[in-house]
Amino acid sequence: MTTHDIDQVVSSSGVVIVGDKTNDFTWRLAAGTGYDLTDNLSLNVEYAFMDMGKSKTSRTYLNSLSGTPLDTPETKMQSHNLLVGLRYKF
Repeated sequence: MTTHDIDQVVSSSGVVIVGDKTNDFTWRLAAGTGYDLTDNLSLNVEYAFMDMGKSKTSRTYLNSLSGTPLDTPETKMQSHNLLVGLRYKF
């Protein structure tokens, strides 16, 4: 579970962000393999994808000069990871 939380931020461009907290479902999928280099040493390679949902919430973005609402941006939060490692068996 991922939690996004912003109370109030005033950016240098004059945008006021007023918001609250929301939760989103997070999931991860991974696959990998290993190749024996010796009897005790193997090379491992793994790919992992993680999706943490979208960061669009019920926040209201206001122009601090005019007070008019701005569009709420939406961003996908995803991660692609390639892991390479050596494993030693005792």
